[in-house]
Amino acid sequence: MKKVLNCGIPCHHKALSERHKDETFLMDKDGTILRVGAQGPKKLGLKTGLQAKDVFHQYPDALTPLIRALNGRAGRSLLTHNQKRFEIIFTPVKDKDGITTGVTGEIHDVTERQKGPQVSAQSLLMANTQLEQRLQGMQLRLEEDEPMSTLGRMVAGVTHEINTPVGIAKTGISFIEEKIEEIQNLFSTGKMSLSHLEEGLAIIAESASSAHRSLDRAVEMIRSFKNIAVDQHCEDIRVFNLKEAVEEILVSFRNMLKHARCEVEVGCDPNIYVESSPGILFQIITNLVRNTLSHGIPKSGTPLIRIQLGDENNMLALRYEDNGPGLNEEGHQKIFEAFYTTRRESGGTGLGMHILYNMITHALGGTIECPPSSPEEGFICSIRYPVEFAARSQVH
Repeated sequence: MKKVLNCGIPCHHKALSERHKDETFLMDKDGTILRVGAQGPKKLGLKTGLQAKDVFHQYPDALTPLIRALNGRAGRSLLTHNQKRFEIIFTPVKDKDGITTGVTGEIHDVTERQKGPQVSAQSLLMANTQLEQRLQGMQLRLEEDEPMSTLGRMVAGVTHEINTPVGIAKTGISFIEEKIEEIQNLFSTGKMSLSHLEEGLAIIAESASSAHRSLDRAVEMIRSFKNIAVDQHCEDIRVFNLKEAVEEILVSFRNMLKHARCEVEVGCDPNIYVESSPGILFQIITNLVRNTLSHGIPKSGTPLIRIQLGDENNMLALRYEDNGPGLNEEGHQKIFEAFYTTRRESGGTGLGMHILYNMITHALGGTIECPPSSPEEGFICSIRYPVEFAARSQVH
């Protein structure tokens, strides 16, 4: 078994650092730089304690392989600094279970190795611009994939939930068939009595009622899922009941919430109707609930989500709370940054709240705030954006 340093990085990477200590730097799984060599790393401005992504932000062509390495895949990049060319090799550090615990980086000055004519400043600027555009394109594709990933998880959850009422209905119908066959046999053999008939009909009626209720539940779940699946990819404006829309979205999370033993309280006037895009509300609730399920489950006690909605000066006001560990000052400063996550080893992309921020502030002209909070206060998110409030008579 490999020994592990206090930083959580296996010891064989310590040996690597010793062999190339002048060109090597190490960072942990969150991108914090733990060790820096004397040559290449310091020339690029890398220092112990800094966040690597903050340093490499000025080198867009190095940012993508860095993020790839933090997610467990090696990467390589070439960059120019002070008229010199450097090669950077990012290698993920993994523990015995294959979980990424950090990244080692090697920086080599390859200026003399580069052949061909000198690159002009204009050519370099064009290349950097193209790389920035590629990075922005990759980020946009990741953001577009995020809702589909959510929809896929919902399909699995809804399928699991539908299996239960459909199974109960199937059992009830089978029992009805058996009872009818039993009555027919009694009748054909002349052994039918009034008490046999009354008992059989009562059992048939009870089984039919149970099957009917179960199928009604399955139909309601399918209807809810159909609505949110359509609304998620539809920007059409329509009038809808605010509380009913939120409850329909939460139905699709029932399996995940049940697995986490998480309770949900929704506070909203049942008579509020809004003229807006239901897909917007879907994205807001989905990202916040997923954030709680990933980060907001308390170490003890029952997980709880509270959602409060209302009208504040013709703005839809949504206050979302959970009783998780809260949000520290660092999280408060970085929560809306792309790729910021404290659950990278669990597959977190760090895009959920970033997408939410862009949608609320840029697309809708609203505001979103997540103040720093203690574990006693839990996570708090306040959202306000303009909508048209409507009357029930306007529902089509």
